[in-house]
Amino acid sequence: MASGITTDTKPKLPAHLMYNVAEQLIWLSTDPSWKGWGVGSMEDFRTALPAWRLTCKDFAQMGIVKAALFKSLDLSAEAWNVDLIKNTELTFLLPYVRKVVLRPSPYNLDLDFEDYKDLRSISNDAPSTHIEMATEYKSCRRRARRDKDLIFSGELERVWTRLFGQLQSPSGFVIDSLIGDHPLLPDSLPNSSSGDYDDYEDDRAILRSSSLTNYNDFFHAIVRCVATSKTKIKAVEVDCEMAHFFSGWKRDAWKELHLDSLQALRLHPCKFSVPEEHQEERDDSLAEILDHFLAKCPATLESFFCEGNVIDPAPSMPLLKKYGIQNLRSIELCGLAIQVPDFSMDIAESPHLREIRLRFCCPVSDDDAEWKPLLDAIHHHSNVRRLEFEGVWNRNIYNLSFDFNLDPLLTVEGHLAAYKASRHHNRGNLDLLLYLAKKGPWSEKLQGLYG
Repeated sequence: MASGITTDTKPKLPAHLMYNVAEQLIWLSTDPSWKGWGVGSMEDFRTALPAWRLTCKDFAQMGIVKAALFKSLDLSAEAWNVDLIKNTELTFLLPYVRKVVLRPSPYNLDLDFEDYKDLRSISNDAPSTHIEMATEYKSCRRRARRDKDLIFSGELERVWTRLFGQLQSPSGFVIDSLIGDHPLLPDSLPNSSSGDYDDYEDDRAILRSSSLTNYNDFFHAIVRCVATSKTKIKAVEVDCEMAHFFSGWKRDAWKELHLDSLQALRLHPCKFSVPEEHQEERDDSLAEILDHFLAKCPATLESFFCEGNVIDPAPSMPLLKKYGIQNLRSIELCGLAIQVPDFSMDIAESPHLREIRLRFCCPVSDDDAEWKPLLDAIHHHSNVRRLEFEGVWNRNIYNLSFDFNLDPLLTVEGHLAAYKASRHHNRGNLDLLLYLAKKGPWSEKLQGLYG
């Protein structure tokens, strides 16, 4: 570049065009509806967004760009991550953070050398000699010790509490698990028909059992940080078996945790399969986490999702009414046993409810095998606009599936047209759709199928 020319003399796009470019990049990197146009992949545009920010000052200073790039903050209970937080100036991005993802350290002192060798043996990058394996194991032990000291010294809690206090309006906290995405496991899931898949499942079981102490300390630290910082949280997502690992429900930190602003709760406490001998423990854990979190939920809760076990939906969904939860807009349950009369009462007494989704659920017992009380509650409800069943067990139809739009503005002809275009096309479903949409009676066919 000639010495007499500066960057200020470079031609620039008008501000409104720069803004339009930013809007398009953000849309292309986040909205899958455009896929198939042959203009690249979403990942291409996700990469382009930070690249433009680094090369163009005007682009970097746009609020919509910062909001797109810094909406999620990932934190790990590891020494390197905490050091990064301490040594990085974050004040410019914190106003844009809407979600905080919290992950435990992947290293723990309860994992012995033999189990470690088993874990690494099915990975393509596993050490080839005993000495290399032992050296790698010692390195993991050192990391585990540093990460454990981080919690017990109070350093993790101090750093995270201070950081949470600086967040202006975080809409959600995600408590994540590493058991399904662990650095010691293969990058890709082995084929279910291969012997490696059985080894993979065994390795996940090893990680699960060896992580008990690690995860318990991690959850205690999170609860203390959120309670101390008095962070106003609008959404909580628990993507791990928190109840199985957490023993502090009766401790002061949990009692002092307030979720007064909570609007959405998502629980995935049975995300991973467990051996048959541990299934009862898993079910008890789900019941425990449901009870403790729902007891914390205020009247502001609008969205609730819970995933149990889709293979054996034994855990039972509790009655929401007893927790004072009556302002829900949407509810989605997966892999849970449902007491149909109680659930029907919850639906009837939630006047603002608009969406109901049940996936791979079943009634609690054969005596409770008819869904008519629930269907009647929806028929008489004035606001429910969508009802979706997928793989729901029923006495007469094992795999009950449909997805209904119950918009009251739709005419009978409109419902018929929408139904003919759906993938759940049978006469029983059509009669049910018209009944739920208040456009048809409870017919003899419906009585035979669902009554």
